[in-house]
Amino acid sequence: MKIFYLLIIFLLTSQLYCQDFKYAIIRDDNDYVTYEDVQSLKEVTPPMMVKKIESIISNFKSDLKVVHSYLYKINVDETIDIYSLFVNYNFKHDCYLMAFNKLNATITEVPIILNMKWGFNNESGFNNKLLKYPLIEVKKSESGYIVFLKERVHDGNIYNAVITKIYSLNKELAFDLKFCYEEISLTLNNQKIKRILDNNAILVFEEKDTSFEYLGRIEIDPKTKTIIKKECLSQEFCQILFTTSGKEDEYILKNGFTTEY
Repeated sequence: MKIFYLLIIFLLTSQLYCQDFKYAIIRDDNDYVTYEDVQSLKEVTPPMMVKKIESIISNFKSDLKVVHSYLYKINVDETIDIYSLFVNYNFKHDCYLMAFNKLNATITEVPIILNMKWGFNNESGFNNKLLKYPLIEVKKSESGYIVFLKERVHDGNIYNAVITKIYSLNKELAFDLKFCYEEISLTLNNQKIKRILDNNAILVFEEKDTSFEYLGRIEIDPKTKTIIKKECLSQEFCQILFTTSGKEDEYILKNGFTTEY
């Protein structure tokens, strides 16, 4: 009878904590996607990273909801990799990003957490797809790296957009949020607003079927996370030149977009 109960506990545990993070998915494009890629190759996850992930997963073991997770590896250089852990739990879809130093086996202490609820499974809940790959870009800087990440955001039927979050990654593998901007968004009339970062300026366009119409320009100060200047060519779009969220421009610049559901 004792063996029977132990078997039941084992089966329940294996169902509750369905996980595939001991092997990392490696895509040919050195990116990650918002679904579990079962076609690409996998490699064994480093033991230190497995322990870090287990500590994250353990925070979800408070009830009998199913926890499903999978892992992507993005190569930065010969020393640094970034791991993207997807955790699907109780209708939540979150992505944890951590850097790993292959030489000394050190890991990011505090991961970046992206809300993947609205981007999950290639934005399966939306007719208008806004996410465009790559979802992660890494550039070398004097003090480490600059990491660009995309997050699909949504608020009822009012707000649909992609926020690009820009982080610095230092030699201690700590991520620091530099600033955010709304890369692409839909107006209530389904006009698509496209914003392109050019150094410390954001160029704004209306994206049409076969062309782009220039709408204006925004200058920012990344150090103070403030907007220095706006130039708007079309009165129709002046109020939404930086964001269609309804929030203050500098709130989005400093934080991105957050929602409670």
